Amino acid sequence: MTFSLGMPLLVELALFALAVVVLLAGIVRRSPRGEPSDVPRSGPASTVIGWVTLAGLVAIFGLTFLATEGASILHGSFVQDGLAIFAKRLFIASAALSVLGSLTMRHAAFTRRAAEYHFALVASLLGMSALASARELVLLFVAFELMSIPLFLLTGFLKRDTVAPEAALKFFLVGTASSAIIVYGMSFVYGIAGSTALDAIPAAMATGHPLMLLGMALVLAGLGFKIAAFPFHMWAPDTYEAASAPFVAWLSVAPKAAGFIVIIRLFVEGVGGAALIWIPAISVLAGMTIVTGNFMAIPQRNIKRMLAYSGIAHIGY
Repeated sequence: MTFSLGMPLLVELALFALAVVVLLAGIVRRSPRGEPSDVPRSGPASTVIGWVTLAGLVAIFGLTFLATEGASILHGSFVQDGLAIFAKRLFIASAALSVLGSLTMRHAAFTRRAAEYHFALVASLLGMSALASARELVLLFVAFELMSIPLFLLTGFLKRDTVAPEAALKFFLVGTASSAIIVYGMSFVYGIAGSTALDAIPAAMATGHPLMLLGMALVLAGLGFKIAAFPFHMWAPDTYEAASAPFVAWLSVAPKAAGFIVIIRLFVEGVGGAALIWIPAISVLAGMTIVTGNFMAIPQRNIKRMLAYSGIAHIGY
């Protein structure tokens, strides 16, 4: 494979390089010896890492327009099709807007640990980008975890607040449970299909084996946790309430969009003719999510919790 600006994996390599630069920048600008670590630093030095991250994301966003549609590597496990390119642009653009919003934050945690915040955000973005192109179950799961783990950290980033650690713990417990359900379902899919490639799923679904149906149902349930669909939505209000507004704005868009990309890969593209069975089931889940999210938003007195339930309803739409 020859190098070109449109080659697959180039966006992911650029995001990895940006994450390393942000991390090294944080190491370089550590507090001098003897300076109290809890004293927030103001001025240009407190936002330079944010501007570096934003500039890098803008450059990588431009790089996505040079991507070669239809290219693939790793024997078809990593595909750069139109859906993947669109998803990467959405993820990067929403992350850039979140970083731009975080530049106005003057909380001591942001001014003191800006490198940690932006590194975690870029690392999660790297997982989303890999997830959009994954066409293999193991790569899909690893990318999902790379996306999810930094989100737990970012939820509890304001660790001295009263609600942030509790919300982060709830998010972590629900997230790990959903990951366990997904990988458990994937084990059934692999057992029946005999391959981790998504291309092998339609033929396995055509057999009508009950364990194949069970595996796909478990994967769908795990994805329901990830996108906060009913009845797997209870982590969202606490997380939205506890986390910072710029991060919540990004959390409400990018990770959920990544979950929908996986649903499209598995239950629309991946199951072949069996999509006629799974689409009605997903439609019922969507309808229940719309009704529950709207009704539970009505009595809320906290604006972030109200927006969380509104977001849950929009997941159904």
